[in-house]
Amino acid sequence: MRIVFLTPYLNPNGGGLYDAVRLPSIILRTVMGVDVNVISVADGEAIRGIAPWEPIGPKIVSPFANNPFRYARGLSEMLDAIDADLVHVHGLWLYYGLAARLWSARRRRPYVISPHGMLDVWALRHSNIRKLVATFLYERRNLAHAGCVHALNRAELAAIRDYGCVTPVCVIPNGVDLPANVDRRAPDWEHRVPKGKKRLLFLGRLHPKKGLIPLLEAWSSVQELSPEHATQWHLIVAGEGDKRFERQLLEKIDQLRLQESVTMARGQFGDQRQQTYQAADAFVLPSQSEGFPLAVLEAWANRLPVLITKACNLGIGYEANAALEVSTEPDVLARQLIRFFQIPPQQRALLGKRGYELTSQRFTWICVAQDFHDVYQWLVNGTPRPNTVET
Repeated sequence: MRIVFLTPYLNPNGGGLYDAVRLPSIILRTVMGVDVNVISVADGEAIRGIAPWEPIGPKIVSPFANNPFRYARGLSEMLDAIDADLVHVHGLWLYYGLAARLWSARRRRPYVISPHGMLDVWALRHSNIRKLVATFLYERRNLAHAGCVHALNRAELAAIRDYGCVTPVCVIPNGVDLPANVDRRAPDWEHRVPKGKKRLLFLGRLHPKKGLIPLLEAWSSVQELSPEHATQWHLIVAGEGDKRFERQLLEKIDQLRLQESVTMARGQFGDQRQQTYQAADAFVLPSQSEGFPLAVLEAWANRLPVLITKACNLGIGYEANAALEVSTEPDVLARQLIRFFQIPPQQRALLGKRGYELTSQRFTWICVAQDFHDVYQWLVNGTPRPNTVET
């Protein structure tokens, strides 16, 4: 079987979507023997991330001028030349989905679309003109003609149905690699944290939907409401993203006078990422919208107690007593942080232990790749419909 993945990201700037495409594609190729091809429409910056894709050599098609939809004249020709059995599109609003639908009509072969949370209520409410134009011109039809749409969880399944899509949907979560034996060197931000402080970690793409401004405002309130706990903890904000938003975060830190209690770290990749988790004492993600956040799974895999909002779509963490729910409202979040800091260390460790057990049982990449393989077999070869698919 020959599969093509179409992805907007070939480097870690894509946040969780980067690994959500890269890791299953590598497992499908190396473990399951699927002939996987990866294509992206991108400029030269994308080349920076190709090495970690081995043994897959991603193909890059140059976009036509500097267009926001990443239209590329050569994409259709490349799809025809590969002669795939199925195309899997990752993400919405770009030219990829339209190219897959036109390819499907020409070749009479199926395609799959993974929205990756882009149909969530928050994401649609904050749609820009590009998304509205894409919806009107082609995206609804792309979803309607897909062989299957992929949801990361049942909340995303509901969002897909609310959007009006009646196409079969497979519900397959993201996965995570359980930590290997990594050199326990200090992360690059370690020297900026006062000795003896516990570390509350945010790690992810720097974007307004991640709730970072409310987190900083809550952190400021913690300094005033509970100075005894504020002196024990330090907030690490690690990630990359929109440079304008990063400047907003730095300005907010200065405005709230949090320079001594907050450290802004750069994006953490490879061994550095693992070292960052190992150096943390807890993890927080106060997001207003998520598909299926890999960083939470990574934190669980490293036995960290986790604080997340309902918008993270990981209610299974609450059910397994592996996560605590927090708010996106600064005043409420501040009180919740203080209550968390008051939890005895052994109870915090138990939260992390339950998270590790949950991850190792339910969220490994080999399980994700196998579920995708079953869906591909159903669409291409007519095998029985997998249990992950709802029609």
